Amino acid sequence: MPLLRNPDRSKLSKRQGHVSVEWYRENGYIPEALKNFFALMGWAHPEQIEVFPESEFIKHFDLADVSVRAPIFDLEKLTWMNGVYIRKMPDDEVYDRLLEYSKIYDQDTYQLLQNDKDYVMQVLPLVKDRMETLKLFAETTGYFFTDDYEIPSERINSLIKDQGSRETFITQCIEVLENLEYWTVESIEQSMRAVQQELELKPKHAFMTLRFGVTGQKATPPMFDTMFVLGKEKVIMRLNRTRELITNAD
Repeated sequence: MPLLRNPDRSKLSKRQGHVSVEWYRENGYIPEALKNFFALMGWAHPEQIEVFPESEFIKHFDLADVSVRAPIFDLEKLTWMNGVYIRKMPDDEVYDRLLEYSKIYDQDTYQLLQNDKDYVMQVLPLVKDRMETLKLFAETTGYFFTDDYEIPSERINSLIKDQGSRETFITQCIEVLENLEYWTVESIEQSMRAVQQELELKPKHAFMTLRFGVTGQKATPPMFDTMFVLGKEKVIMRLNRTRELITNAD
């Protein structure tokens, strides 16, 4: 059987953390992805497919086809493959996997998942495509579950240079959202674009300001979908906090 090598072509050693099965469990890799990845260490699917179920491996594998050339153990490729498997899973199954994972490795997330499954099931479709590992759920969704995050005021200031324009934009966003009759993704987007166009702000600057205020993050799932899931009351509360921060800026 071939020896596995690191990307620098050195021999994979037990002194490295990622040779332990427990390391993969703790970091949110799932068994299906691991088995698929290791199947490709010295062997190839006859149709040159990279992501395939275990049944395909059983069907096509022949020990005679295993190459003795030492393959490269590419952790980035495994992480990509793990993300593919997660994206293909139904949301209910991803939830169950997260529950099982967090029960062992992240009690705070475990309690959160148990306490409000309905809300979590609204969040999952937005973040599943960005979750390459189960561990990343907690690391990338904090703003959905807590208001305790830092609003990067300096970055907001760099987007809309004039303080008065920043205050006006946030104020008008709040007023329009408060008066929305229906809280839908479409109505949120239409109303926010109307404010941006009325104030003649660049879409990138306006909506990045909105994103920083509502989530504290530069990169999130689609902004208007995120606002819809967060809910009207929470979004307006966060924008009020953003406006206060801008008003009190030196």
